[in-house]
Amino acid sequence: MIPNAAAQKLYPYAKDISGKSKTMLSLFKDGPTPVPVRLGIMRSLGAKRMSQLLTKLNDKIENLEITLVDPHETCDARVVLAQSVNTKAVFMPIFKDYYELALPKQWDISQKNIISSMDLDKLPFINRNPCDALDKLKLQLDMLDIQFQTRANIRTIEYAWQLVSAAVGAALFAKWQEIIDADVITFKPIQDINFLKK
Repeated sequence: MIPNAAAQKLYPYAKDISGKSKTMLSLFKDGPTPVPVRLGIMRSLGAKRMSQLLTKLNDKIENLEITLVDPHETCDARVVLAQSVNTKAVFMPIFKDYYELALPKQWDISQKNIISSMDLDKLPFINRNPCDALDKLKLQLDMLDIQFQTRANIRTIEYAWQLVSAAVGAALFAKWQEIIDADVITFKPIQDINFLKK
């Protein structure tokens, strides 16, 4: 079965009504009233960070009833990149990331202290989108007529990290502590490029 155009229009309203009816019914039950929160989470947030964020929310909001949704859906708050914020929203930075080139440990290039732009030419690479830092790097490399050799295109850092450790290609990652602690890949700075992102 495929929903027609009318069903597509009705669906978000039906979800909203269903959610409100559950809240109204809970008013007449004994026990604590749940506090429903719809939280939009971007896929590139990472499982550990999402877990830490939800733990903090749960500690701050008593009887929290959380629903995770895509950040483009109707929600009470969303975790997105700064450039994804619409004009009606207020943006508050909660993470600060430092980006470096993630390399398989067994590659010769991983022995270098600093990676130059020329080292990146034709380097087997794993694209991860969305990634603002990667977009910035590619723009600078285009001006130097340098291109990666694409080996994979994926969305989440968890999958990309596993592909790098399997020596499928290099990737541009934020230096998350859980990746550093796993000690299966090597991080190297790229010369003259600062990838600090909030």
